[in-house]
Amino acid sequence: MNPNLNPNLKFYPERRASSLEERIVYQTFQESIRAGSCKVQELHIAHKQELITSEQCISLLFLLAEELEKRASIDVLTKVLNRAFLEPDLEGLIRELNSDIEKRRLPIQSVMVIFLDIRRFKDLNDNHGGHKVGDRALVTVAERLKNGTKRQDMIFRVGGDEFVVLLPITDNNPQLLETIFERITNSVNTNLSVEDHKGVSIPFSVSMGFEVLNKGDSATAVELLAKADGKMYEEKNRTKN
Repeated sequence: MNPNLNPNLKFYPERRASSLEERIVYQTFQESIRAGSCKVQELHIAHKQELITSEQCISLLFLLAEELEKRASIDVLTKVLNRAFLEPDLEGLIRELNSDIEKRRLPIQSVMVIFLDIRRFKDLNDNHGGHKVGDRALVTVAERLKNGTKRQDMIFRVGGDEFVVLLPITDNNPQLLETIFERITNSVNTNLSVEDHKGVSIPFSVSMGFEVLNKGDSATAVELLAKADGKMYEEKNRTKN
């Protein structure tokens, strides 16, 4: 039995648990699942010994599956999405963009892909206290991206110091795209710094580039990502960083 369960509750294979006991066990399992400390076998044991009902067991199994999928999609350090879901999610946005109006979940007019990486990231790691400083820089960039984007936008960490942001654009105004990019760039880069192992503030910045797919245009997720990556490197070369 899960060690997080109420120690006052016992397994009683010879009788069914009371409704109150069922609710307590059910709620405890919910907390355990969300904490990442529950196994499928524990749910089956609890059901077999009638500590939870069949309906509760099924509900908990669905919750466990959702939590496992969520954990598999999240980058542990930065708490943004990882690269495993990047191409599938982008392909989904492309399909949504070019689907019939009556089949759309969102009135998407275009899809923006922003590619970015941290300038001189190796220098942060090598000369300012090691990987802990680099890790703090990654977390800081991720937090800046979260604060600078909207709820429907998706942020991914795709490499050591690389991030991608997918933005479904619902406004049919081409000039707005540059405004959105500048807003996110400023949100990330303004007064961007990280403390080293001595508590000294080390300023750093990111290079960013973007590509847009408009309704009616054709491109794959791989092609869009490659173009956005190329735009980022163009910007990096212009600033010689």
